[in-house]
Parts: sequence; structure tokens; C-alpha cells
Amino acid sequence: MARVDMMLTLAGFDEALRSGRIKTARMQGNEKIQIHQDMPDGRTPRLTYARTKGSGVTAVTVITTAEPIDGMRCFHLGYAVREDQRGKGLAKDLASAAVTDFVANIVRNGMREFCIEAIVDRDNPVSGSVARAVLGVDPIEKNDTSDGTPIWQFVKVIT
Repeated sequence: MARVDMMLTLAGFDEALRSGRIKTARMQGNEKIQIHQDMPDGRTPRLTYARTKGSGVTAVTVITTAEPIDGMRCFHLGYAVREDQRGKGLAKDLASAAVTDFVANIVRNGMREFCIEAIVDRDNPVSGSVARAVLGVDPIEKNDTSDGTPIWQFVKVIT
């Protein structure tokens, strides 16, 4: 999977929400989190979980389908926090809530075996700490297949 600049995702989501181009629903069990489901390319489902403060988005977590790993269905986890909101635990809290919600819903709908992965540039140890805390696994050191960038791949298998 090609890496995505999640700060661009956060900015785009914030702009779309402010302009009214997208609508969100409150997450059941956590009224502070908004959820938006779409298919930006017309075929790949994407769930975006967002925290807001005032009228602006402060943090997002995105879960979308990814390439299978060892034949197992896989979902990609990405997250970003607005720079002025960093250091407050928002990434970890939002990503944890998003993964818990996503897993509960997908299992309820009959999927029993799948994985969730996060790809993190190795020069971003804070993001690596978030992925490790949220997924509860140690990373595999790799190089991105598209451009050779050193990355950590975190893969949590759900059975």
C-alpha cells in the first residue's frame, strides 16, 4: 500500500466538514467522536473517525481496506492530529476507540479472521508509539516497496 500523508487527510476532512460537503454521525457509545463513511475512489470503502474542537477537526483516524497479508483480509489504520493539539494523547485515544468500534462492527457482521495494519515511517517514533499502543504488537522493519523509505509495519491479527 502506498503511504498517505495523513495531515493532508485531516486538512481535507476538516475543509469538507466545515463546507458541509460531508455529513457525519456520532459514534455509538462515544458522543465526542464523529464517523463518516465513503468510497473516495468509487470502490474502496473508508471509515473516518474524527474529533473536533469548536468548528475544527483536531484529529482523525482512517480505516480502509488494504492488500491481503498472507491471504488474510486486511484493513489499514492511519491517524493524524493537528499540530496545535499534539501531546494530549488524542491520536492514541481516537485510534483505540476507532479500532474497538470497527472490530466490534465487523465481527458482528460475520467476519471472523482479518488483520489491521499500520505503516509508519521509521523517522516518526511518536507515530510508532501510537501504533504499538493501539495494535498491541511490535513492528516489522521494512522498506516501502514504492520508494524504499524505511518503515515499520504493525500487523494485528484478529481471530
